[in-house]
Amino acid sequence: MDYSSYQTGDFLTDDSFIAYSYAESVEDVEKWEDVAIQNPGIVQKIDDARELCLLLGLKVGAVEKAAGLERLKKLLEGTIEAKLPEGRIFSLRNYLMQWVTIAAIIIIAATFAVYQFNINSIGSTFYSDVKVMKYDQQIN
Repeated sequence: MDYSSYQTGDFLTDDSFIAYSYAESVEDVEKWEDVAIQNPGIVQKIDDARELCLLLGLKVGAVEKAAGLERLKKLLEGTIEAKLPEGRIFSLRNYLMQWVTIAAIIIIAATFAVYQFNINSIGSTFYSDVKVMKYDQQIN
């Protein structure tokens, strides 16, 4: 098989590579060491994928894998429904967004109120100044 075009994710989906990462069988270890020797350009990808495999703990037992596959098949066939978590899901992001929205509305309303008050007071001051000026002109 040509592994030269493999990316990190491709290695992680290969059962023999996962077995190599955990050194479960001599055959898999030898196989992937041979692949690394034959394809020196992907040695870094193999190392990265192995490290990622160990960090993620991708080791899944055969029973768990079979049960997961069976569940996936049933979901795809529509014979069972996916269960959603019960109760309300608390999301800090949604909670903060609600408060940010409320704060923004309050700030916009306050700004509008102050702006309206200033416009009205300026207009009334201007109107009273014009009235006084007309009155002064009539007297003189």
